[in-house]
Amino acid sequence: MPEDIGMVVTDLLVEHFPQIVDYAFTAEMEQDLDKIADGDKEWVPVIRAFYTPFHKLIKEKDKSIKKEDLAQETDEVCEKCGKKMVIKFGRFGKFLSCSDYPNCDNAKPLGRDENEQKEIDDAEKKFQDKKCSKCGSPMEVKVGRYGPFLACSGYPKCKNIQSIVQPTGVHCPECKDGQLVERRTRKGAKIFYGCNKYPKCKFASWDKPSKDPCPKCGGLQVEKGKNLVCVKCGK
Repeated sequence: MPEDIGMVVTDLLVEHFPQIVDYAFTAEMEQDLDKIADGDKEWVPVIRAFYTPFHKLIKEKDKSIKKEDLAQETDEVCEKCGKKMVIKFGRFGKFLSCSDYPNCDNAKPLGRDENEQKEIDDAEKKFQDKKCSKCGSPMEVKVGRYGPFLACSGYPKCKNIQSIVQPTGVHCPECKDGQLVERRTRKGAKIFYGCNKYPKCKFASWDKPSKDPCPKCGGLQVEKGKNLVCVKCGK
């Protein structure tokens, strides 16, 4: 299936560069390139005939085409300023942005499922009174590529950010004092579970811990597919 950004780029090319995506043009260019490869045609005149008008057109479009032209209007209203929200395209796909940007920086992703929205709503409720440790401004829940995180509302003057730790309610089996929390690898691509007493306690597991202790030895059980496996006795 075509990606959303691919559809937008195709529409832009058809509207602003119709001769480049024209079938007759591409067919003729392929024939010329074949002749160049066979030694029957000089490559410089062919490339010059294409590139000279193309470069001129690029310079013209660079001035006339704006990012705002690619935004799609919606009926949704920005909850921060009351202006209309528009659909824009970023590195990771579609997202909603306030049409009054940069005066209003409200933005949020599209296509959240019920669980993702609940996670964000819970985080906003939990951290609604949290202040920035660097400047004292309120912290806001933002959503990045790897889920919700806290960012200072004083951005860009203050660029303080903080990860949101998800507790599991399970005691650490190694130090007995800490709690296991959900964490992400440094690049954010994979979830693991580690002790909140790190670096004093370095216990970590790729598998989600269960609140139910092992019925045989009382050790920590982790989820392995649909089964629970004890990390202590292996049963």
